[in-house]
Amino acid sequence: MDILHSPCAAIEVGTNSLHLLIGEPSPEGGLSIKEDLTLMTRLGEELTPGGMLREKAIKRTIATLKRFARTCHSYRVEKLAAVGTNPLRAAVNARDFILRVERKCSFRIRIISSEEEARLTFLAIAQGYNIDDTPLLVLDIGGGSTEIIYGKDGVIEGMVCLPVGAVGLNQQYLVHDPVRDEEWERLLHNLRQRLSLLPRTASSAQAFGVGGTICTLMAVELGLKEFTPQQVELKKLTIPQLTEVIKRLKSLSIVERREKLALHPLRADIILAGAAILYAFLERYSRKEIVVSVRGVRYGLLHELLED
Repeated sequence: MDILHSPCAAIEVGTNSLHLLIGEPSPEGGLSIKEDLTLMTRLGEELTPGGMLREKAIKRTIATLKRFARTCHSYRVEKLAAVGTNPLRAAVNARDFILRVERKCSFRIRIISSEEEARLTFLAIAQGYNIDDTPLLVLDIGGGSTEIIYGKDGVIEGMVCLPVGAVGLNQQYLVHDPVRDEEWERLLHNLRQRLSLLPRTASSAQAFGVGGTICTLMAVELGLKEFTPQQVELKKLTIPQLTEVIKRLKSLSIVERREKLALHPLRADIILAGAAILYAFLERYSRKEIVVSVRGVRYGLLHELLED
């Protein structure tokens, strides 16, 4: 198989989820996706800056990465890039984890900065939808960090990388089950304060949201019992819709969210914290809606692999 036409693979190791994307150039000049897989292992479970990755989280993650390696082998992938985001930036034993992955999976994870994470996310949106002259305002809600990127014509004009994500905020603020109103208000107040310091953007900028949080919120709004990327891709989530989803989530316990809304066990507990980030973002930037995208770091990474 000619390496120029062999599939390439991009792997992203995040706080809550692992992503594998396998693709090759399409005849039309875009991406032909062979596999797009997201599995939740919560590598950043109970992780604080300067803390350590927990052994059980490491084992869960490595087992899934071994599965990813087997999938890459089955597609005869010739070029693979793997990156780690917030949990590997924060953990003191990140290097040990990377070495264990290299021994068990035969690929090495590269830790990227929050700025690089934001750049790859913006690239995924700008190139993935062939957006040229429309300004973009991109929100990437992760488990351990949140990136906000603004740009036009494929060029980033500004970015903000916040050290807050759905996992960390949930652990810090939403300790009761179901969530209490005063907890929710404290969380929202904190996020409003953080975002109030950020520069505004052009009102004409199209807002895109990526990541598991916003895709899950869209799935709840649509009443989906089984999530598939195609069902939420490029759907628009409005402020009134988000408000109703938040109201419903707040009324349910974590178990009820899993049973009644079919949320993944590792998404059900953190979804409200992620919804708070999205709500505060839309409020701060005076946006009535946001376009949901399943594209993220892995898509930007794959674009770069195929261009090498």
